[in-house]
Amino acid sequence: MNEILICAGVAVTCVALNQILKGTGSGFAAFCAIGGVILLSLMGIYRLIPALDFFRQTAAGSGIEEYLQIALRAGAIAFITDISADVCRDAGEASLAARLEFCGKAGIILTILPVMRVFYNLIIQ
Repeated sequence: MNEILICAGVAVTCVALNQILKGTGSGFAAFCAIGGVILLSLMGIYRLIPALDFFRQTAAGSGIEEYLQIALRAGAIAFITDISADVCRDAGEASLAARLEFCGKAGIILTILPVMRVFYNLIIQ
């Protein structure tokens, strides 16, 4: 519970600083928003470490390690793409963010292709 309060405090602080910087006409408002996005993203990733450890321990020796790695890789691509696209949007580059999201989706499809082949072979048999 305390972690989410800290994240909310960081977000509200960044919004307040961003509004102050926008009001002064400073060009640093976008950097404030981008810094907040990066900081909150790192805080969120840090909070996921126990879950990732649990998944790795559960999968160890069960024969699904390869599939877990693929799922974690696809999840990482999704997180990185989402964070990067948000940074692009904060900088006013919506079309760049949209193309980045397309590239992320293509990367996820290519990443899960080995799992899809296994499912396809199971269905065919």
